[in-house]
Amino acid sequence: MGLIKAARVGLQEDHGVLSRFQLRYDAAYLDHPQAFALDPALLALTPQDIDLPAGRGDARYSG
Repeated sequence: MGLIKAARVGLQEDHGVLSRFQLRYDAAYLDHPQAFALDPALLALTPQDIDLPAGRGDARYSG
């Protein structure tokens, strides 16, 4: 079993509260025949940057 780099993630804080979440899938991961969306509802398998509000500053918030 190996390690696969799937994506880069960025988190933005405003005044100590999580406010935004950014994700970009790695190109090699996208090219892999068994690649899948890490969260099909929010993180579509795309080469585009994904930029989402964190939601009320709560990292557990899902939409």
